[in-house]
Amino acid sequence: MLLATCIAGCTSPSKLHPSAAIQSSALPPEPLPPAAAAPEPCSVYLVRHGWHTGLIVRRCDVCAQDWPEIRLFDDSTFIEVGWGDAGYLCSKLPGPIVLANAAFLPSRSAIHVAGFDCPPEIFFQDSQIIEIKMSAERVGRLCRFVHHDLARDDAGGLRRLGPPIYGRGGIYQSKGYYFLPNTCNVWTARGLAAADCPVAVPLCTIAPPLVLQSKRFGREIHDGLGKLPVIYPFVNFDRPTNR
Repeated sequence: MLLATCIAGCTSPSKLHPSAAIQSSALPPEPLPPAAAAPEPCSVYLVRHGWHTGLIVRRCDVCAQDWPEIRLFDDSTFIEVGWGDAGYLCSKLPGPIVLANAAFLPSRSAIHVAGFDCPPEIFFQDSQIIEIKMSAERVGRLCRFVHHDLARDDAGGLRRLGPPIYGRGGIYQSKGYYFLPNTCNVWTARGLAAADCPVAVPLCTIAPPLVLQSKRFGREIHDGLGKLPVIYPFVNFDRPTNR
């Protein structure tokens, strides 16, 4: 017992030589772990086809928990969604009667979903495109907005009304009704507002005010509207030549 006490006393920090204590206190601190890199922002695109507007997301930025139906478009790099009058969207060449019904009579709405692979500014060469950077969380809010607006049958499946106008996808029944001033541009603005974009939704009945507001928090990457004939807005959606 006496021997153990002596050994302990000789090796205790208070009994160490002063130089040893100085060396111990001069040791460099442990290096801090490297700071985690900030996640890269996602790109969402506002696309204007004449009087109509839609939104484009990257498939890789969409979580299936936010938009379960996105699994139908796993073979596409980009997904465009656009809301409108169901009769107008499903018509191959809408005439004056279809346009009048869409504008002045509350009618069933639909969402046009189109998947494609090449960059938006190439696929939509004749359209105006605004790129909007946002976090993955905000993209999730936008996708949940689209998911909740899709109508479903009794079995929970989507109600497909017809093939897509372009790309890979379809025209699906929506829950709301289309009428003036509740237009496609208002729906697009609501989607951006759901993603915390500073948009004044009531001012977005037509496309120009929506595009103008979007330029304040996004940047224009393409403007092909100057190539379009005057009659273009009254005909239909943009129909890309590069599919």
